[in-house]
Amino acid sequence: MSITNFVLLLLAGCVAGFLNTLAGGGSLLTLPLFVMTGLTWESANATSRVAVLLQSASAVWGFYRQERFPWRDALVLAIPSTLGALVGALLTHLTDAAVFEPVAVTLLVGVGLAMLLVPKFTRPALAYEVSERPIVHPLLFAVGVYAGFIQAGVGYLLLAVFAAVLGRDLASGNAIKVALVLVFTVVALPILGLDAPIDWGAGLVVGGGSMVGAQLAVRFAVRASPTMLRLVLVGTLVVVIVAAIAS
Repeated sequence: MSITNFVLLLLAGCVAGFLNTLAGGGSLLTLPLFVMTGLTWESANATSRVAVLLQSASAVWGFYRQERFPWRDALVLAIPSTLGALVGALLTHLTDAAVFEPVAVTLLVGVGLAMLLVPKFTRPALAYEVSERPIVHPLLFAVGVYAGFIQAGVGYLLLAVFAAVLGRDLASGNAIKVALVLVFTVVALPILGLDAPIDWGAGLVVGGGSMVGAQLAVRFAVRASPTMLRLVLVGTLVVVIVAAIAS
């Protein structure tokens, strides 16, 4: 790995870790960089999960240290999302990734419009217990399938489900989100590695930067006002949608 590639991957990892912890879409930054360093798309998709795993672990630890980690909700909701991720990862053996690209863009545009036009997506008025909203389980299974297959932008989908169905605000939603991503990435990573070689060196470099970005995002999330979080979320989503369409 050249010095230039090392620096680019490290910086990209830091930015991606910040985005993925606070909102989502960081993989749309790191995947093209992995390809630029010589990896195939399949290998880049698998390698990116190394960084996602490390940044998610860092973010969970950060929220725990800030005493903002909802253990009970995270453990319950991890079950359907992880089962979905297992199915999605297995689908990579059968389906061309290009099939999911228009689906990904459509989902991200839909979530973005909802966050802009429907206040409860980012400013929920009432929180519900998971047991009061059983519909959350099949929804998270579906999101898990998407995450196991392509990952990019899954954070927005999780936040949308938490807000619309459970009434969670962005701060608590982010804490649950990073926990779910951590668990289902553990499941998806080895399966994706069966089809394509994982570049552990590149993945660990990006992962190291991602861990730093994740810690910065946790500190921002627990201190920023709901309005600021909403502006950052919607702003990054617009960028992610443009990048997805352009690619």
